Amino acid sequence: MSDPKLSAIGSFSVGGETTFGTAAAFMDHMRVASIDISGLERVTLTNDFTRQGDYETARLLGGSKGSITTKHRLHGFSSSLPVEPVMSPDVTADAATAFDQLVSILGSAFGQIYSGGFAEESSVDITTAQTIITGDAIAFKAGQAICWPTGTTRRAYEVGWATNINTTPTPDEVALLQQQRHTVEASMLLYGGHTAFVRDLTPFHDSTCKSWTLQWLGGASTDNYTMYGCQPTAAKITMTVNQVPMLELTWGVAHWSVPGVGSGPPDVQSWSFPEPEVCLDWQIAIGSSSPVYPVTKEVVFDLGLTRIPLEGGHSASGVEGWMATQRRPKLTISVLWDSAYHTAFSAQTAMPVTVQVGSQPGRIIALCIPAARLVSLPKRGDRDGATVMDLELEAHYYDGDGGADALATYPRDSLARVAFL
Repeated sequence: MSDPKLSAIGSFSVGGETTFGTAAAFMDHMRVASIDISGLERVTLTNDFTRQGDYETARLLGGSKGSITTKHRLHGFSSSLPVEPVMSPDVTADAATAFDQLVSILGSAFGQIYSGGFAEESSVDITTAQTIITGDAIAFKAGQAICWPTGTTRRAYEVGWATNINTTPTPDEVALLQQQRHTVEASMLLYGGHTAFVRDLTPFHDSTCKSWTLQWLGGASTDNYTMYGCQPTAAKITMTVNQVPMLELTWGVAHWSVPGVGSGPPDVQSWSFPEPEVCLDWQIAIGSSSPVYPVTKEVVFDLGLTRIPLEGGHSASGVEGWMATQRRPKLTISVLWDSAYHTAFSAQTAMPVTVQVGSQPGRIIALCIPAARLVSLPKRGDRDGATVMDLELEAHYYDGDGGADALATYPRDSLARVAFL
């Protein structure tokens, strides 16, 4: 009998593959709150034939494939205020970081990712509702999240979503999806970031990274699982008051190796990113010109991703790729009872819904559904004695952003987005 092992002891690593199903050249340690590899399987077939008695024979073994689930505490990329634009991550390079891997994985799940946007300290002010006046808007793209300082103690930074970038007048003008709650402080920076956004299929994988190699090193030398040709097949983000934001990923695994090769987890890994922040200073806004800011305890965003394996006989275990066939993003929140939501449901009114958490640029996480509709009648309920109603908001077609983007490389007109600023 072998010695017992602690299931939560281990190390998780991720690396971008330049060729689908071929081991990544470089791996990065990534923190996971939990990992479930029980979905990994080995195809087995019964060897049926006419025989001389009622008995079974050895199984025929096929490919090793399946799925795993990982949970991650979402965090930022910088403990100090950024001083330059963020760069597009190359997760197949040696210089890639765990955060690069994280936002790129979301880029794969959503379909595409855009990184950039930064305005040097200049004359920045808001002179009209839903508009930022700045001397340097050319670095931003329509559909992108933009963050500015508010000059207030609580919620010192606010996030808006650009619908149009107009560099014709002087100074430039940036139109926003929602009327801002706090004005921009004059002569301050504007911050961009990484924005993963919904696009058909997966243009993210048209670039260098075709898939990921995942590795779990458990508490013993024989507890080693290496998985190849992996892509996320489901993604859910949960934000709860007095908890840290959580990301749950389900991974499709094209091939994996049987445990038994390699060593146990290495020494404690270094971590160069800020620790996750508790959801306390957040903002949830519903509506455009006069948004409401509902009181809620929890926000759940489900990407509604359907990604199927492309099966064939040219691969190690019969999976030659993955195809994202559908995304049906949905946001679920429980708010204090308000009959206005019944009216919005009956009229099937489309309205922007945004969420932001985090204390400052480098540590802010934001969600955006620019055209959300209530897809079920808000149900009356109870929360600690208060009357509440559950809102089930689905991301629907949206074409309200200006400009042009023939290659669909920007978040323009995307129906759902998540940003790290």
